[in-house]
Parts: sequence; C-alpha cells; structure tokens
Amino acid sequence: MNKIIPISILLLILITGGCRQSRSSSSEEKVEQQSVRIEGRIGDGHGQELMIEEMAAREYIPADTAICDENGQFLLSFTPAQTSFYALRTESSSYITLLIEPGEQITLDIPPDDLAAYAVKGSPGSALLRDLSLEHKRVLDELGEIARQNT
Repeated sequence: MNKIIPISILLLILITGGCRQSRSSSSEEKVEQQSVRIEGRIGDGHGQELMIEEMAAREYIPADTAICDENGQFLLSFTPAQTSFYALRTESSSYITLLIEPGEQITLDIPPDDLAAYAVKGSPGSALLRDLSLEHKRVLDELGEIARQNT
C-alpha cells in the first residue's frame, strides 16, 4: 500500500506534465494560425517606408514596418491579440484605417496619387471601413458644393 501512493503521485506528475506540453504546442499552432499578413503595392512607392500601428485607446502601438521594393510592393506581418483598428501609415503621414482580425491575409492595392482610392481584399471589416470612408468623402463633397452655391 505504501508503494502505491508514491507510484500514483509519480504517474500523476508525468500525466500532468504531458498535458502541459500538449497544450503548449497547441497554443503555438494557434498563434501561428492567427498571424496577419498584409501584402500589397503602392504605385510610385519605390523605397517608401510603411508602418502598421494598432490604434489603442490612448496611443498607437507599432506592429511592423516595411520598405517598398522597386515595384512598390511591400509585406507586413504581425500577430494581433484580438480584432482591432490599425493605421497603415506612409512616409507622407497619410494613413489608411484597417479593421483587422487575427488570421487575416490581406491584399492592398494603392494607386500612386490617391491613398483614399485603395482596394482591399481578405479583410471584410477593412473593406467596410473603406466603403464608409468613400461614402463619407462623397457626402462632404456634396455639402461643400451646396455651401459654395449658397454663398
């Protein structure tokens, strides 16, 4: 009977350790699956630096930076903890707001002279934000035209 207790304790420790190891490798796979990849092209973006930053409550938290190649192509990669808003900043201090979920594989195509006319694939939230931004700009332009006509 006295030998059974130490053996039982030893087996319990080995089983618990094995479970912990299994959980650890499972969480590593989960993190790998949740990484975000943003690739794209900026017209006339050769050598331009881009930065993606999480838009936190009181600050911007850098997530990754990239330099555009000779064709204006870039690649950003990071692992967000949760769905959040991000700002993709260019050297000219212009930015695109994205709503990114863990695991998204995003493609951006940004024309040379109009950052607001970008195309986005692979991120439904970011596509909705783009549509909202374009509609907002359209309404502001119409209001401006009405104001000009009435002065």
